[in-house]
Amino acid sequence: MKKLDKNQKIGIIALAIFVVFLIGFSALSSLVQSGSIPDFAASQRVQGLLAFVMFCPLCIAMFFLGKHFKSKNSKIGSILLFVSVALFIFGIIQALLSLLGAYGS
Repeated sequence: MKKLDKNQKIGIIALAIFVVFLIGFSALSSLVQSGSIPDFAASQRVQGLLAFVMFCPLCIAMFFLGKHFKSKNSKIGSILLFVSVALFIFGIIQALLSLLGAYGS
């Protein structure tokens, strides 16, 4: 069996955490739509922070898988590194704007 390197392990674990978040969100949405649990409205600030936290594992997975592929001299590694850092910075800006209330009530 092939041994995984450290970057690959971290990337796969972060991707698995993102998938768990995605399944949990889908299940919660389904329960609210079916009426099993009452609908609740979180503030815009809470929603912005929650979205940032839920997408952080995806950025982390892209970053570490990019490092793994870059060590293998693959061009996709550089692309994944650039995109993951850009998305993380964009996410921080969006979370800060959400906290400051720039998007409305």
